Amino acid sequence: MSLRCLLCFKKTMIRPSMSRNVQLGKLCSRIKLCSSQFRQFTSQSWEPVPDFDYLSDPKNYQTIESNIKSRKGTGSIELFMELLSKFNSSQSADKMELRKTLLAEALKIPNNSHPRLHAYGDTPHVVETPDLLHSRLIESCGMDTKSERTQVYKLEPKFYGDICLSGTAEMALASYFTGSAVPVSELPIKMAAVSRCYRAETSNVQEERGIYRVHQFTKVEMFGVTSGEAAASDALLEEFVAIQKELFSSLGLHYQLLDMPLHELGAPAYRKFDIEAWMPGRNMYGEISSASNCTDYQARRLNIQSIDSSDTRRFVHTVNGTACAVPRTLIALLETHQQSNGEVIIPAVLQPYLNGMERLRNPTQPFKMKWIKSKAQKNKTS
Repeated sequence: MSLRCLLCFKKTMIRPSMSRNVQLGKLCSRIKLCSSQFRQFTSQSWEPVPDFDYLSDPKNYQTIESNIKSRKGTGSIELFMELLSKFNSSQSADKMELRKTLLAEALKIPNNSHPRLHAYGDTPHVVETPDLLHSRLIESCGMDTKSERTQVYKLEPKFYGDICLSGTAEMALASYFTGSAVPVSELPIKMAAVSRCYRAETSNVQEERGIYRVHQFTKVEMFGVTSGEAAASDALLEEFVAIQKELFSSLGLHYQLLDMPLHELGAPAYRKFDIEAWMPGRNMYGEISSASNCTDYQARRLNIQSIDSSDTRRFVHTVNGTACAVPRTLIALLETHQQSNGEVIIPAVLQPYLNGMERLRNPTQPFKMKWIKSKAQKNKTS
């Protein structure tokens, strides 16, 4: 039933003076009218209008061809240009048929792509990682699982063996390549994962209260594998940091980039950058992201190598970076954009995901909690 039919139905339902039979008769006649209008509308008295000026311009040929290939489209700009040439030179009676074929071919060509997307590469890798990992894999990535002050949660060995909860998707992504020989032609490999992270972290510092330091949170992690050249892994580290800066700048956050000193690198990192965002409610900069170049530290412990056309093998380099740690990003967002009246201005880049909402406003009605008696408790007392 069309929207107009629904409106007609609503109008008939609000006339209490009519009998049910009269209402039904009028409703059926209205539905017939709407159906005929719908058939008339879908007979396609109009036709699509492709952007022939753009498609026929030789300057755009390479861009369109590359776009079709990258997006795995079904159209062919070469075939379109051939048909266009035939159509322009044709004087025969089949010109109308040529026009239909030309129009159909033009409609197969996909829309243009945002220029920034071309920098992401042709083969993105988005992976779902497990929550449980063997302690050997975690330690191979540089995180201790045995000491008393470890941040790693361990399952009961009696029932599950030497299994731990994953602290970051980085460890699972690195483990994915364990014992593999990656062709040099496939490098660098860039991956991303959204995962739950579990960390045995506690703090008594007032500024780290609330959701700043928690035992379980969601995080988007970037991970890359490059050749064993320092220049290659350094370049990927710079790319990850550039992505982080672009993300946080688009959110309107005030942040600082720190090139971490030796005592802050930890065991696996060759170089590490931290990004700290200003959190007005806490009157402090708080870490919201980091990126590390681990060179061949993890690759040597997980036996990840590259192999070239002459079968020469070499340990690869691994790079990782946090794209978004949800709790701390929320803190920075809310505290940065909160206004004096309590409302929070939503950054422009997030508004499309919130149905165009521009502000988070205070609720018009207070939240009410409803208590429900437990049946289990009732059965227990009886």
